Amino acid sequence: MNNYQEYLNSEGWKAKRNMILNMWGNRCALCNEGGLLQVHHRTYERKGNENPFDLIPLCEKHHEMLNPKQEPELELSYEQSVRAAVAKMTLCLEIELDTPENLNHRENIKKNIEGIKLRYEATTGERFIS
Repeated sequence: MNNYQEYLNSEGWKAKRNMILNMWGNRCALCNEGGLLQVHHRTYERKGNENPFDLIPLCEKHHEMLNPKQEPELELSYEQSVRAAVAKMTLCLEIELDTPENLNHRENIKKNIEGIKLRYEATTGERFIS
Protein backbone atom coordinates (compact mmCIF):
# COMPACT_ATOMS: atom_id res chain seq x y z
CA MET A 1 0.00 0.00 0.00
CA ASN A 2 1.36 3.39 -0.96
CA ASN A 3 -0.80 5.46 1.25
CA TYR A 4 -1.91 5.06 4.84
CA GLN A 5 -5.50 6.09 4.05
CA GLU A 6 -5.68 3.50 1.26
CA TYR A 7 -4.57 0.88 3.76
CA LEU A 8 -7.27 1.93 6.26
CA ASN A 9 -9.87 1.52 3.50
CA SER A 10 -8.64 -1.95 2.50
CA GLU A 11 -10.52 -5.19 3.19
CA GLY A 12 -7.44 -6.52 5.00
CA TRP A 13 -7.49 -3.64 7.46
CA LYS A 14 -11.25 -3.95 7.99
CA ALA A 15 -10.86 -7.65 8.86
CA LYS A 16 -7.94 -6.93 11.20
CA ARG A 17 -9.85 -4.08 12.84
CA ASN A 18 -12.86 -6.35 13.47
CA MET A 19 -10.58 -9.04 14.91
CA ILE A 20 -9.04 -6.54 17.38
CA LEU A 21 -12.45 -5.19 18.39
CA ASN A 22 -13.68 -8.74 19.02
CA MET A 23 -10.53 -9.68 20.96
CA TRP A 24 -11.14 -6.76 23.33
CA GLY A 25 -14.88 -7.43 23.63
CA ASN A 26 -15.74 -4.25 21.68
CA ARG A 27 -14.46 -2.15 24.60
CA CYS A 28 -11.94 0.68 24.88
CA ALA A 29 -8.58 -0.68 26.09
CA LEU A 30 -8.23 2.26 28.48
CA CYS A 31 -11.65 2.82 30.00
CA ASN A 32 -13.57 -0.35 29.03
CA GLU A 33 -16.41 1.70 27.51
CA GLY A 34 -18.29 0.32 24.50
CA GLY A 35 -19.80 2.26 21.65
CA LEU A 36 -18.02 3.78 18.68
CA LEU A 37 -14.40 2.60 18.82
CA GLN A 38 -11.28 3.27 16.80
CA VAL A 39 -8.36 0.88 16.48
CA HIS A 40 -5.12 2.60 17.44
CA HIS A 41 -1.69 1.60 16.11
CA ARG A 42 0.67 1.40 19.06
CA THR A 43 3.44 1.07 16.48
CA TYR A 44 3.73 1.40 12.72
CA GLU A 45 6.73 -0.95 12.65
CA ARG A 46 4.70 -3.68 10.93
CA LYS A 47 2.10 -1.52 9.12
CA GLY A 48 0.15 -3.81 6.83
CA ASN A 49 1.36 -6.87 8.71
CA GLU A 50 0.49 -5.89 12.29
CA ASN A 51 0.36 -8.43 15.06
CA PRO A 52 -2.44 -8.20 17.64
CA PHE A 53 -0.13 -6.50 20.16
CA ASP A 54 0.42 -3.60 17.73
CA LEU A 55 -3.24 -2.54 17.88
CA ILE A 56 -5.68 -1.54 20.62
CA PRO A 57 -9.29 -0.37 20.46
CA LEU A 58 -9.95 3.08 21.90
CA CYS A 59 -12.98 5.26 22.42
CA GLU A 60 -12.87 8.55 20.55
CA LYS A 61 -11.81 10.48 23.68
CA HIS A 62 -8.80 8.27 24.39
CA HIS A 63 -7.83 7.90 20.73
CA GLU A 64 -7.67 11.67 20.41
CA MET A 65 -5.58 11.88 23.59
CA LEU A 66 -3.08 9.32 22.30
CA ASN A 67 -3.07 10.29 18.64
CA PRO A 68 -4.11 13.91 17.99
CA LYS A 69 -5.24 13.91 14.32
CA GLN A 70 -1.87 13.52 12.65
CA GLU A 71 -0.10 11.14 10.31
CA PRO A 72 2.36 8.77 11.94
CA GLU A 73 5.64 10.53 12.54
CA LEU A 74 7.69 7.95 14.41
CA GLU A 75 8.17 4.25 14.10
CA LEU A 76 8.78 2.73 17.51
CA SER A 77 10.14 -0.62 18.54
CA TYR A 78 7.81 -2.98 20.37
CA GLU A 79 9.41 -2.07 23.70
CA GLN A 80 9.14 1.66 22.98
CA SER A 81 5.48 1.35 21.98
CA VAL A 82 4.66 -0.63 25.15
CA ARG A 83 6.46 1.95 27.30
CA ALA A 84 4.62 4.76 25.49
CA ALA A 85 1.24 3.04 25.97
CA VAL A 86 1.92 2.51 29.69
CA ALA A 87 3.10 6.11 30.08
CA LYS A 88 0.05 7.47 28.28
CA MET A 89 -2.35 5.35 30.34
CA THR A 90 -0.55 6.47 33.51
CA LEU A 91 -1.04 10.05 32.35
CA CYS A 92 -4.75 9.34 31.92
CA LEU A 93 -4.83 8.21 35.55
CA GLU A 94 -3.09 11.39 36.65
CA ILE A 95 -5.47 13.72 34.84
CA GLU A 96 -8.63 11.73 35.61
CA LEU A 97 -10.40 13.08 38.67
CA ASP A 98 -10.22 10.74 41.64
CA THR A 99 -13.94 10.73 42.35
CA PRO A 100 -16.38 7.93 43.18
CA GLU A 101 -17.90 8.33 39.70
CA ASN A 102 -14.51 7.65 38.08
CA LEU A 103 -13.48 4.77 40.35
CA ASN A 104 -14.48 2.03 37.89
CA HIS A 105 -12.86 3.86 34.99
CA ARG A 106 -9.59 4.29 36.92
CA GLU A 107 -9.59 0.63 37.98
CA ASN A 108 -10.05 -0.46 34.35
CA ILE A 109 -7.09 1.67 33.27
CA LYS A 110 -4.93 0.15 36.04
CA LYS A 111 -5.93 -3.37 35.00
CA ASN A 112 -5.14 -2.59 31.37
CA ILE A 113 -1.71 -1.23 32.31
CA GLU A 114 -0.96 -4.46 34.17
CA GLY A 115 -2.30 -6.52 31.25
CA ILE A 116 -0.03 -4.72 28.78
CA LYS A 117 2.97 -5.31 31.05
CA LEU A 118 2.12 -9.01 31.35
CA ARG A 119 1.67 -9.36 27.56
CA TYR A 120 5.04 -7.65 27.06
CA GLU A 121 6.69 -10.08 29.46
CA ALA A 122 5.01 -13.08 27.83
CA THR A 123 5.96 -11.90 24.33
CA THR A 124 9.58 -10.93 25.03
CA GLY A 125 10.46 -13.20 27.95
CA GLU A 126 11.82 -10.09 29.69
CA ARG A 127 10.58 -8.43 32.84
CA PHE A 128 8.88 -5.08 32.29
CA ILE A 129 10.57 -2.46 34.46
CA SER A 130 8.88 0.95 34.57
